[in-house]
Amino acid sequence: MVLVANKPKVKTKSKTKVKTKSKTKSKTKSKTKVKTSNQAKIKQLIKEIKQDSDKSLIEIYNSIRKSDAFKSLTKTDIHINGNIYRTNDYDKFKFAKENRNISRSHVNRLKKEIREQDLQQPIKVMIKKDAYYIIDGQNRFTAYKELGMKFLYEIDNNLEINDVQKMNKLTKHWNRHDYAKHLLHKTGNQAYRVYLDLVDEHGFSSQVATAILTGQRICQRRNDDFMKGELRTISKKDREEILNMILAYKDIGITYWRSRSFVYALLEIRIQSPTLINGLFKAIQHGYNKMRNEGGLTAFVDLFEKLYNEFKQPPHKVRLVPLDVKKKFPSAMSNSGNKY
Repeated sequence: MVLVANKPKVKTKSKTKVKTKSKTKSKTKSKTKVKTSNQAKIKQLIKEIKQDSDKSLIEIYNSIRKSDAFKSLTKTDIHINGNIYRTNDYDKFKFAKENRNISRSHVNRLKKEIREQDLQQPIKVMIKKDAYYIIDGQNRFTAYKELGMKFLYEIDNNLEINDVQKMNKLTKHWNRHDYAKHLLHKTGNQAYRVYLDLVDEHGFSSQVATAILTGQRICQRRNDDFMKGELRTISKKDREEILNMILAYKDIGITYWRSRSFVYALLEIRIQSPTLINGLFKAIQHGYNKMRNEGGLTAFVDLFEKLYNEFKQPPHKVRLVPLDVKKKFPSAMSNSGNKY
């Protein structure tokens, strides 16, 4: 009887495991190759830039940052939670053909808002054949890309372009009234309460209500203050004086008493020549039939001047000019609000 020794069992790695390991190794190798090639490109770029002695350090830095090699080195894609990620890898995203066109004015507005306060609202994407298609938020994506900033995106493969179109139709976009209510509760700034009262009680437009609050027509700076929660107002006495001045024209039958151009024109006169306000009201009341809704601020100021001067002799006539015209031509308009 011959005894045969049992051969020790040799553990063999499964083919699938070997395959997956080889795949991951090849992926990491390809990544390191790309990284090293990009680093080599940057080194070469630095050499070329150094040869150009005319360039400053800032110019050298900017040209490196703008290079494709640098951009690919600094691309990141970080998982935040669930299906939400943060990235600056703009190249992997594509626009859905069925979606709306990019709005240049909206992109510029978004860029300004993002610079001031980045709320990081995720862009909705769906993955199709290894491509990331933007379903909702293409204007935001363009804004972030142009700013060179990282942004959030959310993967939702159950969402289609038709669903987003329905959502856009059903969703009500915030207007200034909504922002005023929000900012009143957020900041406690009571100027927003006065603003809401003017809009709700008298039906003034946003611009006119803001003009009554500030005592002058709205400009970009005051508009920015409004959106930041920094709305300022003149004294209660001055506000009431302006409101009563406008309501007086309503009482004599001026149908466009709430129109922006009409109110702005009255405010221009009040700022330049407050003593003319009562006399102007009497002149308009007397020449009511000659009043027309001229449409523009300058046209209303010209009409006010004609009516005020109609029955006055030359020494008592006045020259009325809008403030923006007065600022452009100060020497020529030095008699504005004064006697001829």
